[in-house]
Order: sequence, then structure tokens, then C-alpha cells
Amino acid sequence: IAKHNPAALTELLNQPEIKAIATIASPLGNLSDEWIKNKMTVLFDVMVCGLRLAVLQVAAFSGILDRQIRRLRELT
Repeated sequence: IAKHNPAALTELLNQPEIKAIATIASPLGNLSDEWIKNKMTVLFDVMVCGLRLAVLQVAAFSGILDRQIRRLRELT
């Protein structure tokens, strides 16, 4: 990204998620790549679990909303 589109890299680095990861990773400069890779794998797994939960919550809300819309249609 940096070589072909520096503006895109700047935009990427300014995203809150990337800033959070960079903040977490900043003290890791003197650690092994293997250790960092392991921790990033754990962080990724946690993020995926959070995403799954968010999707389930949206799906549940969507189902509730659909039922409410059907009830309103039945009343009119």
C-alpha cells in the first residue's frame, strides 16, 4: 500500500481499529515475530467472535423488527 498508494496507507493507519492494534503492538518491538504472530492470532480470534456476536444481535433485532412490522400491518 505504501509504495503504490501512500494516501490509502495514511487513511488505513488513521482508522480507530488500526490505531488500537498499533497501540497494543507498540511495546512489542523487541519480541520475536513468532510471539507476535501468536498474539495477533488470538486477537483475530477475539475480533471474529465479537463480529459473530454482532451479526447474531443484528439478526435477532431484524427478526424482532419483522414481527413488529407484521403486527402493525395486521392492525391496519
